[in-house]
Amino acid sequence: MLKFAFYCGRKGGIYPTFYNCVNEILVNLFLKEKIKFTHIEILMEKSLEKFEKENYLDKSMLTMENISFTEKEAERIVLEIL
Repeated sequence: MLKFAFYCGRKGGIYPTFYNCVNEILVNLFLKEKIKFTHIEILMEKSLEKFEKENYLDKSMLTMENISFTEKEAERIVLEIL
């Protein structure tokens, strides 16, 4: 997970927000016993890959609107992958 955190930090913009949102969703799913602990890293990688392919958001801009939108998108992407 640390490699994904560093990757998102280097990318900047909205990437750290996306990483944090996905991480919170995945940890919550693990705590509810809906996924295994070992799936957290796999699902994070898949989520980041999907997020990078999406072109509907200026990922370099860190605005309140982008943060709110990214929170919703993180949830949508994780649920879509599951």
